[in-house]
Amino acid sequence: MPFKTLWITLTLLVSSVLWSNTSLAFTGTAETINNGFVESPECPIRYEHWLVSEWRPIPFLNLPKLYGNDARSHAILTWFYGGAAAVYEREYARETLSKCLESGSCGLEKNRKIAKILKKDRGDWSDRDLRRFNDYFSQSPPDEAIAEGTVGLGRCFGDHPAQKSMEEAGFMRYDFTPESCEIAQKNAYTLTFSQFAIYSRFFNPKTDCIKGAYVPTPIVAKLDELLAKQREEERWAARIAAYRAKRPVAERIKGLNGCQIAYGLIHHGINKPDVSRIPDAGVRWALAYEQARIKDEACPLIPKALSNWVQAQSLKTFEPAQDPFIYYRNNMPRGNSNLDHWSNYVRTVMHHYERPDNPHNAVPAEHCSAFATWLNGKKHSQKTDARYDWQFLFDVLANSSGRTGLSVCAQAPASMIYQFFSDQRLAQQQRAAAQRRFEAEQKRKQAAEAAFQNLLRWKPSYNPPASEPRCYRRDDITEICFQN
Repeated sequence: MPFKTLWITLTLLVSSVLWSNTSLAFTGTAETINNGFVESPECPIRYEHWLVSEWRPIPFLNLPKLYGNDARSHAILTWFYGGAAAVYEREYARETLSKCLESGSCGLEKNRKIAKILKKDRGDWSDRDLRRFNDYFSQSPPDEAIAEGTVGLGRCFGDHPAQKSMEEAGFMRYDFTPESCEIAQKNAYTLTFSQFAIYSRFFNPKTDCIKGAYVPTPIVAKLDELLAKQREEERWAARIAAYRAKRPVAERIKGLNGCQIAYGLIHHGINKPDVSRIPDAGVRWALAYEQARIKDEACPLIPKALSNWVQAQSLKTFEPAQDPFIYYRNNMPRGNSNLDHWSNYVRTVMHHYERPDNPHNAVPAEHCSAFATWLNGKKHSQKTDARYDWQFLFDVLANSSGRTGLSVCAQAPASMIYQFFSDQRLAQQQRAAAQRRFEAEQKRKQAAEAAFQNLLRWKPSYNPPASEPRCYRRDDITEICFQN
């Protein structure tokens, strides 16, 4: 075996065995990275993004599988810093480079022989394949490939002269402010562009939010858009706050009963303790009030000490608290697959919508599955602007899964159940009519087929006696004869 082939085989065998013991791996530093990589402001990759080992000869970037331009840049980086041994071990690099060599892209000339080798499983490589592979990748990537590798990544190839400028690579300088840094942190996923996955992975808003930082150009546009949106939202919030501060008491408590006002005062005092201390009975009463609202029961009696506290509070800055029932209704038991739990939830909410002129009933168990299916189809065509009970059951179907969807049968409007059975009867009648039409059509076809077969069975006599007429049948089965 030639020396190069023996070297690459032994190197990769030893490194793969040692690398399987992940306890030997650690993040790199300037002292431990021995492949020539040097940090640069124009490259998002840092020393700590490399995985190294005391026993492993080749550091590798700790990256997941990449696609498109990111995969291209990663493969060329792997080749540039690790040579043939790194390409041999990195499956994703081999896969990407094989496509580049097959099509003549990524700054590489077509080389279908090497591309074919890279596509093979390494266990199927011959000694000749190993020699060709090592001869090709022991050379540094061509200048055109290095130029392509900078696009979407940055100038990560040291001081190599073939690299594109940062602007040509798709980056621009951006002066981060504390405000834009906060937006970058809050919108990390929004600011992730697929073609800049490597940069998005290594960009850390906590440490890289500085003036003059290099950022992918599309991210700059998105940052400016988010910044303008946040400032507009802040302006509107300030206007709303100013408007609320000027509202008279009559407007603040409009439409609220005494219990709702008392609950709002206690809720405000718990969350923003800028009022006098709430009596001990306040929290207990608030909890009892929440349960009463959820169950649609009467407001609990307010203890005297709490009543005195409520009356002593100013309503000039009063803001109503969210109705506990609305909170309960909007927070469905997601993640809970217990049908009984969902059914109790449905009954509790639906009880609020039941009226003498709008009675509710449970759907019979034997019809429940059909009812849920019918209701699921109905939600797209039914207008429910003022029918909160209908809309609620539609929301239950949309937010439940599997058997929990059957909880809609726990309690439903009688009018809905009546419409379901009416539609079922109509559908049954339509199916019966369709069945009758089908059977009649089948009988017609059978009769026509029988007549046709009878026509085929009729055979004229080609040697009739001289005294008999010569006849044949037309396609309408009429007999026509030649007269002597």
